[in-house]
Amino acid sequence: MTDSAEGETWLPDPPSYPQEWMSNNVLPNGKHIVVRPIHPEDEQLYKCFMDKCTAEDIRHRFFDSMRDLPSELVTQLTHIDYLHIMAFVAVNDENGELLAISRFVAAPEGNRAEFSVITRSDWQGQGVGFLLMQVLIKYAQAKNICVMWGQINSDNSQMVRMSRELGFQITTDHSDPCCVVATLQLLSPAKSSP
Repeated sequence: MTDSAEGETWLPDPPSYPQEWMSNNVLPNGKHIVVRPIHPEDEQLYKCFMDKCTAEDIRHRFFDSMRDLPSELVTQLTHIDYLHIMAFVAVNDENGELLAISRFVAAPEGNRAEFSVITRSDWQGQGVGFLLMQVLIKYAQAKNICVMWGQINSDNSQMVRMSRELGFQITTDHSDPCCVVATLQLLSPAKSSP
């Protein structure tokens, strides 16, 4: 939209960063991490993050064997509205590196959201992904999302197990025999209404 008087392009205000969702955490192994909403500056940290993920972990998250994420995709993943799209990152308190990312994308009607999570390969098995998913679920509940769901590669046994531990129901994906679907009921549709 152009302001004819000034000849400048008008841009809406950027979304308000939900800083109240930032927290300091200690993992079961005693390591300190910061969990916070993603922000645009994290774009610069993605390359190091991806470099420390195995090809299999990348395939499990993106359903593709790409080694490097296109810069347009990284921008899309880090510039979000914190309402219809939300992402949390776990950051190493010692060096500021990204360790894991959880995310949801809400459907247009707003009552269902698709989730995903990826933990850096050298930090798996330490509870980081589980913690990020717990925070993502709480955020979804705060935004009145009724159902979270995600498609998981059938051979991703660690993710299937974690989803079950978080209370997700695992069912066959009839559209893709190589995948299962994890579904978690958060709120009944009646309770989600204002």
